[in-house]
Amino acid sequence: MDGGELISSADLLREIKKDLIFYEQSGGVTFSGGEPMSQPDFLIEMLELAAGEYIHAAVDTSGFCDTSVILQAARLAKLILFDVKFLDESAHIKYCGASNRQILANLQALAEANSCVQVRIPVIPGVNTCEMRNIGEYLRNMPNITGVSLMPYHAIHAHKYTRLELAYNMPDIMPEYDISEVKQVFEEYFETKVLEF
Repeated sequence: MDGGELISSADLLREIKKDLIFYEQSGGVTFSGGEPMSQPDFLIEMLELAAGEYIHAAVDTSGFCDTSVILQAARLAKLILFDVKFLDESAHIKYCGASNRQILANLQALAEANSCVQVRIPVIPGVNTCEMRNIGEYLRNMPNITGVSLMPYHAIHAHKYTRLELAYNMPDIMPEYDISEVKQVFEEYFETKVLEF
C-alpha cells in the first residue's frame, strides 16, 4: 500500500501509548488523514480505546460524512478540528468536487450537541478570501466554537497529483497575500491563530 500500512487497533493503541508520558503533561492523539471519518468503525474503536486509557483524543475532519458518525466521534473525542473552506455551495463544488451541504449540516449538528469544535480554514487568495467575512459571521452564532485556525495556502501537495496522474488545477504561484487582514476578521469573534507549515 503506497503511503500507508494496514494496522490493527490493538497495534495502533500500543504505538500511541509509547508517548503516554507526553500526553500526561499536555496534548494527546489526533486522528487525521486523509479523512478519518472514511473508516468510521475503526475510528470509533480507536476513540473508545483512547478514552479507556484516559488519552485525550482529537479528530481532524473535513466534515464530509454521515451526521451520526461525526456525533458519535464527538461524544468520544475531546475536540473536533473541523475544516470550513467555503459557505458558497457552487464554489465548494467547483474547487472541492462536492456540495458542502452535508458539511455545514454536520457543523450545525455539532453546535447543537455542544461539542467542542475548533474550525480550520485554508486561506486561498483569489479563491475563498472573499468569503472570510461571511464565514466569520456564520461561525459567530455557534457558541461551541473554541477558536479558528487559519492555514495559508501552499502548493507542497502538488506532487501528489503528479504521482496519482491527476490534473492539478490550482495555480502554482499564488499572489502574496496579507493574512493578517483575514486574522483580524476572525479575531473579532474568536481566539484566532495562523498555522505555519
